[in-house]
Formats: sequence, C-alpha cells, structure tokens
Amino acid sequence: MKMKLNIQKSFIKKIFSSLILLYLIVFILLFIFQGIIFKSFYTNRTIDNTISEISNLVDSITNDNLHEKVIDFSQETQTTTLVLPLSQVQDVTQLSLYVVDIEYGSNIYSIIVPKSDLIEYRIDDTVEATIFLHLTSGDYVPKFLSINGNIIIRPTKGSISSVYSHLIPDLDTTQQLLVSGSILEINETNLVPDTQINPSTQINPIISNEILTIVTDTYPYLTEFEGGNYYISESENTGVSNLVFVADVNIDNEQFILISVFPLNHITDIVNAIQLVNIYIFIIVFIILMSSSFFFSKQFSKPLLFLNKATKELSNLNFDTPLIEINTKDEFSELAQNINSLSLNLKTTLDQLEEQNKQLSLGLERENNNENSRREFISGMSHELKTPLSVIQASAESLEKNIFDNDVDKGKILLLIQKEVQKTNKMINNMLAIYKVDNPDYATDWKELDLAEVTRRIDHNLKLLYTNSNITVNLQLANSIINADLVKIELIINNLFTNAIKYTPKGSKIDIIIKDTKNYAQFEIINYDAQIDKKHIDKLFEAFYRVDKSRSRDEGSTGLGLYIVQQALSQYDSKCIVKNNVDSVSFSFKIKK
Repeated sequence: MKMKLNIQKSFIKKIFSSLILLYLIVFILLFIFQGIIFKSFYTNRTIDNTISEISNLVDSITNDNLHEKVIDFSQETQTTTLVLPLSQVQDVTQLSLYVVDIEYGSNIYSIIVPKSDLIEYRIDDTVEATIFLHLTSGDYVPKFLSINGNIIIRPTKGSISSVYSHLIPDLDTTQQLLVSGSILEINETNLVPDTQINPSTQINPIISNEILTIVTDTYPYLTEFEGGNYYISESENTGVSNLVFVADVNIDNEQFILISVFPLNHITDIVNAIQLVNIYIFIIVFIILMSSSFFFSKQFSKPLLFLNKATKELSNLNFDTPLIEINTKDEFSELAQNINSLSLNLKTTLDQLEEQNKQLSLGLERENNNENSRREFISGMSHELKTPLSVIQASAESLEKNIFDNDVDKGKILLLIQKEVQKTNKMINNMLAIYKVDNPDYATDWKELDLAEVTRRIDHNLKLLYTNSNITVNLQLANSIINADLVKIELIINNLFTNAIKYTPKGSKIDIIIKDTKNYAQFEIINYDAQIDKKHIDKLFEAFYRVDKSRSRDEGSTGLGLYIVQQALSQYDSKCIVKNNVDSVSFSFKIKK
C-alpha cells in the first residue's frame, strides 16, 4: 500500500524557502559564534598578545626609558599599565581603611577593613571573619574576611595580609576569634602609617584597586605565565570586569612590579559593535537574498516548468507538441534532449504499433472474408459437383440396365460420362488452385521476376488457341520487376488471357499492356468488340458465377477463373478492376514493387 503526501508545493517555493532557511541558519550560527566563540577567541588572543608584549617590555626596559616604554606598551596593548617599585606597593595599599561594627552574640566587634572602589560596604551586609585584637586601638584586624559570601581577604600562607603590615606589631595573635554578623555601622579610621606618599607617585584608581586585590589575595582564580600571572577582576557594584596582568620586572638590579589592566568591556563593545553591524548587513543581505533567490529560483525553475509541461503531454500520449528547446548546456539541456528522444521514439513505436494493429485488423478481416468465401465456395462446389455426378450416375445406371440397345446411343452415353468426368476433374483442379492461393505462408515463395517476361511466355503458350479463332494479340510490354510468386502470377495472367480469348469474337483483337512506374507494375488486358452487362460486373469475381451459364457449361467453364484471379491478387494488396469501354472490356491490376 503506497502512502501519498498530499502537499502541493511548487519547486520555486521549495528552492526559495530552502535558501532563506539556509541563510537564517548561517546568520544564527554567526551570532552564536560572535557572542560566545568569538568573544572567547578575542579574549585569548588579547591575553597572548599582552603576555608577548610584557615579555618584550621586560627585556628592553631601563630606568632611562621607563616612562616611554610604559606609554608605548599601554598604547600597543590598550591597557592601563603601571610599573611600580616593589617597595611602594605597600604604601599604595595603605591610603585608607574602614572600621565596620558587627554584632556577634551579645558583643559588638569593630573590624578594620580595606577601602576600595571595588568593594562596597552596606548596613546589614553579612560579615564572616577570623580576627585578632589590635591592642592600641581596641579594634580587630581580620586574617580572613568575607562580605555576603564574597571573600575580601584570604590568609596568605597562614599570615595576615600585608594591607595591615603597619598594624601587625600591636596585634594580640595569641587569641583568634571567629565571628559572624551583620554590619551595624561604617566609620573612617586614622590607622594609617606616618609615611607620606610622594605626589609624583599618584596612581590611577583602577591600578590602586587591583594592587589592593593583589595584596589581599582576593582574586578568584590566578593563571600563571612565564614571569608573572593574570586573573579576571569583577566588580559586583559596577559590573565592570578587567583582565589584570601582574609581572615581576628587574630594572637595573631593582625589583619592580608591572600591573596592567585591560577592560574586558572593550571586547564586549567590539563584539556588540560587530553584532550591530552584522544586523545591518543581515537586513541588507536578506533583502538582496530575497530578491535574488526569487529571481534565480524562477530562472532555475523555467526549464523544469517546460519539462513538466512536456512530460504531461507525453503522459497523455500527445506527441504533436513542439520539441523542447533548452540551450543551457547543463543537465536540464541534456534532460530535454532525452525527453525529446523519448517522445520521438514513443511516437515512432506507437505509430508502428498502430500500423501493425491496422495490418492485423486487415489480416483478421481478410481471414474472416476468406473463411466466409471458403464456406460459400465449398457450398457452391458441392452444388456444382452434383450436376456432373448426377449425369454420370444416371448414364452409368442406364448402361447397367441396357436401356440403350444400339451401340451408337451407348457411345454417346460414354462420351457424356467422359465429358462430365473431365469437367469434374477441372473443377477439382481449380479447387486445389484456390487452396494454394489461400496458403498463409504465401510470401515464402516470393522472388524477383519480370512481369513482361512472364506475359510473353504465356502468350507463346496460348498462341495456337487465339490464332485458331483468328484473334490478333498486340503486346505493349514494359519490363517491370516485381517481388512475387511466379506460379500465382502465371495463374493470374493465364486466367485473364484465356477469359479474354473466350469472350472475344473471332476476327477481333486483344491488347495486353504493361506499364512500369516508380512504385507499381500495372497490367491491363483489353478484348475488343465485347461488352459486359452492368448487372454482372460486380459479380464477376464471385465463385461459380457465369454471365452465360448455358454457354459456360457447354464450354466446360467452372466459373472459378476470375475468382482465383481476385483471391491471388489479394495477397499483394491488390484487386482486379473490370471496366466497359466504348468498344471493349478491360481487366487491370497493380502490384507494388
């Protein structure tokens, strides 16, 4: 059982929809690539380039070119960069501190926390800390500090962060407290070292914040590279993310630290800008693609529409449509040629089948006619044989019973019997000739012969017959080669010739004419001074038909001569035509070469 999907869609729509769908898929994948893969790719590329530039800077920097090299590096890598003596790092982080009060149990603890633009302290924030008492101020210094679950200070090798280095001497490290509570109050503190920072060493706030992160060891994840490391710094307050590179630099035997900050929002801005440009490009390309897809779909489908129309005509067996002309010199053109060849071959085959069917129908019709003719012939033959047989039987009985006394009468009876026997014998021979004519394998005996030569031989054989009647025969014979059975052609010409002699008055003449044309050999025999009544013409070629029955019986005619002629000619798709002229009667036929 076959299942059919009843969805009617044109080929044009399918191509058009496929192209649009493909374009949309490509564009969506491009957006995914830019949003995820491209951003990651560009970030990794920035990291690799910055690390490479750091390596070049470390190899070439001196105290003399420090300022210029840092500026060039910053411009090349698009970063905010500082190269700072390691001794000043602590001073940078000691600029300001906060004191936050938290309630833990029934006690209030004042905890000293670092001040940074990256860290925001709010009332009711949850604080968890491991703290030591600062004996001088009575406040507490954290070894570990987290705000709302975010680690601000983590212990470095079990020691207190260097942010509080100036407070360490006054710490009571013998007692460590673990506290957890909410912020009740936030205050400034004056617990800063007496050392004053040189105004020339003023630092970009971004750098100072990252120095604080480095010193407090609060970065989430650190990745090392040769000579340094990098990490991603994220601010919960501002949502800003930075890529921070830290490297140790030796300049003229003095240790420096390089801190380089690359804002990740640069990459985000680039990706967003590219995506925005791509949206515009998408709209423009989409419009162009819509137009071009529709145009080219129509162009590509034109040959298919022609082919579809042509094959529909072929399916309806209509081969009169013009040949398909597609001059694209591709598979469509080749398919059109194949369909044209198929159409021509089918037309030729169907024409041949139609012709064969016609021939078969004609053959069946002719066979039916022959069968009817045979039945009529046998019926007529039986009737014709009754007369001579009755005469023979009656004559034989009269001789047997000695009805005739004298020998003369007996001799007449014997002559009558002999005459009737000859007539019966002639009739039987004609019947055998008819059955030979009806042989279905008649074409197997065909060969090339000259119709004029056959006529001359028969004329020679019958010359004594027509000269005794003082009949003149004129031969106008053009050599004409045909493909036929010699015996049957001789039978046809002999019967027509003897029939003409029989019905031509003594002293008259007979003309026999053979004409040769391109496609036919034409035979005509004319006997003068004779006419046939019109009522007999249509019946002349019927079996046992005689124009003058009494005369025919006296002359031993069986009425089968012209019947045999017509039956024999039917094997050549021809027939004998009889026609009354002014002073003559003509019998003629044509045989295809």
